[in-house]
Amino acid sequence: MSSAVTVPKTQLVLFDVGSTLVDPFPSSREIVLRVLLDGGMRLDLSDLQQAEPQAWQSVSHLLPFQRYGRAESQVFWNAFYSALLDCLGIAHDQHIRGKIYHEFQRVENWRCYPDCLPALNELKAAGYRLGVVSNWEEWLDTLLVALGLSELFEVAIAFGNFGRAKPDPSIFYEALRVVGVSPDRAVYVGDSLRDDVEGARAAGLRPILIDRQTRFPLADVERISSLTELMSLLE
Repeated sequence: MSSAVTVPKTQLVLFDVGSTLVDPFPSSREIVLRVLLDGGMRLDLSDLQQAEPQAWQSVSHLLPFQRYGRAESQVFWNAFYSALLDCLGIAHDQHIRGKIYHEFQRVENWRCYPDCLPALNELKAAGYRLGVVSNWEEWLDTLLVALGLSELFEVAIAFGNFGRAKPDPSIFYEALRVVGVSPDRAVYVGDSLRDDVEGARAAGLRPILIDRQTRFPLADVERISSLTELMSLLE
């Protein structure tokens, strides 16, 4: 007589940060545009929208990160902003690239998505333990405090401090070790198929893709468009 398979109860929900819990405010393009307009350049948001795909393609060989700290981050973003300005036909120098980079280090240029705090508070009230695993620089803790998120999380691992980046499974293992939860009792929520879904799977976690703009409608993974949908998948 066969016995029913028992599915382990989820205890821990881990989250990506950028494009999952928070996003640049008012938007990444508007932040870049503000710097360029202050520098006397003549362009608009549509110019940036046109130039971005080619710029991202030009730095795709630098991804995924093997290590990720402030120094490595600066190298990557310097390459991206150089490519972006080249695509815009703008002569650029280190001052412009440095100013753009600095703007994205300012916590006031980041906001939580509207669904973030309500969903996290609902999960917390239901007894789930929460944490963050992110390809962020060393200032992740500062950001979480500024946005009122830090007290909700038992663990927050930034690659800038840990030294390895998603999709390397070691960063997920570190979060599980700190909290003391096994992979089969943990869920990971993020927006990237490579870094988040593949990384979580490699570490033995259950991945859930948050696809706010329906970029991956055919992805072979559980998918939500808002964090408010998460509770129903966990129950």
